[in-house]
Amino acid sequence: MDSQDDTSRPHDDATAAADDARQLVPMIMPPPSPPAPPLTTASKRDDGQATGIENPSSVRNLKDILHYTTQMTDVGAQNRDAGKNNLTLAEEKKKFLTNVLSTMTVNVHEEMNNSINIILDSKKKVEEYEYAFDVIGEYIDNIDYANDFQKLGGFQVIIPGLKSEHASVRCKTAEMIATAVQHNPYCQDKFIENPAYMRMLISLVESDIVEDVRVKALHAISGVVRHNLKGFWNFIGLGGIDLIIYALKSSSDKLKIKAVFLIYSTCHMGNDIADMYVDKGVVQIICSIIMNMEKTIEDYHHELVFSTLNQMLTMSPSRVKEICSSTKDLKQALLSLQNSYPSDSKYQDEKDHILWLMETLTL
Repeated sequence: MDSQDDTSRPHDDATAAADDARQLVPMIMPPPSPPAPPLTTASKRDDGQATGIENPSSVRNLKDILHYTTQMTDVGAQNRDAGKNNLTLAEEKKKFLTNVLSTMTVNVHEEMNNSINIILDSKKKVEEYEYAFDVIGEYIDNIDYANDFQKLGGFQVIIPGLKSEHASVRCKTAEMIATAVQHNPYCQDKFIENPAYMRMLISLVESDIVEDVRVKALHAISGVVRHNLKGFWNFIGLGGIDLIIYALKSSSDKLKIKAVFLIYSTCHMGNDIADMYVDKGVVQIICSIIMNMEKTIEDYHHELVFSTLNQMLTMSPSRVKEICSSTKDLKQALLSLQNSYPSDSKYQDEKDHILWLMETLTL
């Protein structure tokens, strides 16, 4: 298990109370569970009409709770005319609803800890690993739970997960990393403390035989390095720039787009980063992508590619302008793309990007 963080929040009474409250949360949508038989949410009277929800186990989501509380409200309105019997029934229904909410309460730390133990058990079935990752994923989208997950020793699952013989487990491990670290400096820093994590992600991007694994591994890398200069330069020191170039030139459009996004989300972090991209020929590759984009890249990714070139042009105007101006057929490709978009307003951003590029580059 990973050691507890010595710099974690001081556990005064208020903090301890907050932690306890966070551990026990009402789950309106419960964690993923194996398929179950259909639930009966309404019993039938003899005349075939539904009388409502009668069994706490059948209340599984917000819709059921709202339906039941509506029934309680109806009973309350009837109480004015029906006397003590309905008052007693209303109290019973309130007690029932309290019981429902109690059964839908989950100890988050216990759930995460159980899932960690499942993943670390080499004798479990692949379906059990997948389910454990799904449970973890339900919580770590919340930054506090992501931090708690790391403090519970959750990062122990990274190496066995990325090394798994099952592609689905490798995918889910990379997804878990991306979710835990995105916009989360604490988890980003904890991740980069162990260089083996980043090396394994790089290796997966370079050589995994499953495209989805490669794409999700690059997505995880992007989550680690965005808004984190230390993480970014650590990645570059491990051969990150070569990996980015490799992904940009990949035959996989999904991997290519992930690389474009990584550039877009990091080049604004410093002029030295933008200059490095320019030095490594990224501008020429982006121009090449644009010139072939009409045939190879889905429309909904076009704005990202344009925005990336715009971002680099903003950070290093003279050098990027010189490269783009000398790129043969770039103007023709931009005009062709502009004319290819329908008159639909949803393509206005793409058209605006093209106009801005052509004006700025004086094409």
